[in-house]
Amino acid sequence: MTLEANEVIALIIVLYGYFSVVTCYRDKKYTIVFFLAYTALIVGMLATNLEEYILPNEMQLIEHGIGVMGAGLLFLYWAYHHYAQENMLSRKLKEMEK
Repeated sequence: MTLEANEVIALIIVLYGYFSVVTCYRDKKYTIVFFLAYTALIVGMLATNLEEYILPNEMQLIEHGIGVMGAGLLFLYWAYHHYAQENMLSRKLKEMEK
């Protein structure tokens, strides 16, 4: 029952990035979806580090269900939505130039 160094380091890196996500979310630079995706990533990383100590099967489910799948789907949705907005904006600018 020991923590693996790579899992702890990954958690520290994700937590470090989370502070900038929270700051940007407060300033409304990102949508709620990006904030929720990053939060799901942190939940998954926490479950990874806790699965050796408490409820290993449930933590495994949380890690992969929320952390990997949930974050992946939310990031996918955010990226598609962001791309669609940028694409729509560039089309409007081109129409205005004509």
